[in-house]
Amino acid sequence: MSELTKRTITALILAPIVLYTTWISNPYPFFYLIVFIMTLCWWEIVTMKNIDTPILLAFGGWVMFTVNLYLFLTQQFHFLPFFWAISSVITLVSLFMLVEPERGRRVFNRLLVGIIYLGFLLPFILLLKIKNPHWALLALMLTWIFDAGSYFIGKSFGKHAFMPRISPKKSWEGFLGGLAIVIISAILIGPYLGINNLALKLSLALIVALLATSGDLSESFIKRAYGVKDSSSLLPGHGGFLDRIDSLCFVFLGFYMVYVFGGKFF
Repeated sequence: MSELTKRTITALILAPIVLYTTWISNPYPFFYLIVFIMTLCWWEIVTMKNIDTPILLAFGGWVMFTVNLYLFLTQQFHFLPFFWAISSVITLVSLFMLVEPERGRRVFNRLLVGIIYLGFLLPFILLLKIKNPHWALLALMLTWIFDAGSYFIGKSFGKHAFMPRISPKKSWEGFLGGLAIVIISAILIGPYLGINNLALKLSLALIVALLATSGDLSESFIKRAYGVKDSSSLLPGHGGFLDRIDSLCFVFLGFYMVYVFGGKFF
């Protein structure tokens, strides 16, 4: 079975689940899905390469999970990103108290990834869903469309490398092709989700292209530093869960900021 076939089958299985839980008004199924993904992503960070203290790192992940669960159940949604970051720092300090300095540096690298992706960025997916499910759905769809468009156009026509030292397969042709497709998609899909302002749709499309690329390159840099191709093999054809949420985490942050602070501009 080819990688493209595996990629397609995996997407056909997972995409309806993600889209349905994003679309419905009840936030709890989406929350449980995010918790499940967060747990698997933390496992991927811990096991991405040989590590001396997986138990301690797992403990750090569950500290963040516990704080997030409490804040969600008590509906203190606006505190989620900040308390996740605070709990991560507390866990980081605890780890340095428990391990030797040499091992501590190796632990720090992984915990820093966990803080950035799981402690700060990932909660914005949940926050945007709570604020406006339509915006969350649009962020999902446009990110997937950009990723797919840039992948296939880059694979077919890519000649000029984007950042060869970090991600050799990415090309300017793929980026610009993906940008064109996501602009058209935003214009066509936006009205069905209550977004009719043309400037807003163009801005959101540009945010998707820039932040999805930034998220993907950031994770590529991390994987290259660890000497691995994928964060795991949990998703056939896609790599791991961290490989799938890298773009989404950055895009949801951008959408959330526009939704909360962009009213006076649009």
